[in-house]
Amino acid sequence: MQNINNILVGIDACPVKNEIVQVGAEFHVGILFVASYAHPLRK
Repeated sequence: MQNINNILVGIDACPVKNEIVQVGAEFHVGILFVASYAHPLRK
C-alpha cells in the first residue's frame, strides 16, 4: 500500500496560504486548497 501525503486546506478565511505552500514544498507534500465559489481566491 502506498503512503500518500496531502494537506487539504479550507481557505475561505485562511491568512497563511503562502506559508502553507512553502511548508508543503519543503516537505514534498501535495496541497489542495478548497474555497467556496462565493469567496474568490486571492493571492
